[in-house]
Amino acid sequence: MSSIVIIACVGVLLSTRNRGKKILLLVGLVNVGGLYSTGSLSSIITLVVGLTVVLVCQRATLKFVAGLIAATCISSVIFILSDRNPFAFLSNLTYRLDVVTGKVDEGVASLNIRFMAYEYAWATIKSAPFLGVGMGPESQGTYNGVSIVHNYLLRAWFQGGILLLLVMLLVTLLVVRRLLYAIRHRQSGIAAGISVAILTFALTSAFYNQQQYWLILLFGLVFSHAGDDRRSADRTLGSQPRKGVAA
Repeated sequence: MSSIVIIACVGVLLSTRNRGKKILLLVGLVNVGGLYSTGSLSSIITLVVGLTVVLVCQRATLKFVAGLIAATCISSVIFILSDRNPFAFLSNLTYRLDVVTGKVDEGVASLNIRFMAYEYAWATIKSAPFLGVGMGPESQGTYNGVSIVHNYLLRAWFQGGILLLLVMLLVTLLVVRRLLYAIRHRQSGIAAGISVAILTFALTSAFYNQQQYWLILLFGLVFSHAGDDRRSADRTLGSQPRKGVAA
């Protein structure tokens, strides 16, 4: 969630001039701290992807990008100087890397465990590609009966069969379509950035039954459509010739 808030704050900062900038900066920095404290690699990747989309869609100026990089560098220097060990501020991230690569045994976060779940799901799909194993929580376990598939497309096919996979592909297509529209027309950058970020997170998480992310994704798609329809209507009205007043 911190990644989504940061993306939204940057997007609003790009679209506003003076009002509320200090509050947005404060909220963004608080969430940067929260994101760092989690050490979540998936969330950091999500943030990078979402910010890239927002900066491209809203045509961020070189000055803004330079300021964003400078703020990141200053924050990093503060973290380094706040501890005797110059690399202590990276401890959360390095620990998560050790967990993911299997150097530290920490359960489902290991890549090896994720890949075993993927292999089990794919083998099951090949044997029953149409119906899936079932939508209930008792059917979500893979090779050990506990580990869940951390990929929304593969898990949809594994549990819900080909029909649910098609639904997930349709959602993906809608997000990609909104992304291309936002880049082309320089509109709805925040909604596009958040939507793409959520799907990026869904590729490596148990997104399938995390309702809070689904709600944000759906609201983002709805609001981006509504905003584009309103702008199109305004352009249409603006392009109509004015009728003269009869004397």
